[in-house]
Amino acid sequence: MESDGIEAVKWAIDNDDYIVALKNEITQVASLKDKSYSEVERILDHNFLKLIKK
Repeated sequence: MESDGIEAVKWAIDNDDYIVALKNEITQVASLKDKSYSEVERILDHNFLKLIKK
C-alpha cells in the first residue's frame, strides 16, 4: 500500500480519512485474493515488520 500523503487519499476517494481508506483497501485485497480481512491484515503486518527490519 502506498500513498503520496493524505492529499492523494482525498483526491482518490474524495475523503481524507486515511484509516477508512486503508481499511477499504484491505477489504478490496481480501476480496480479490479470496482471503479474510484478518488474514490480509496479518500478511500486511508481517510484510511491514520484515521491511522495517532491513
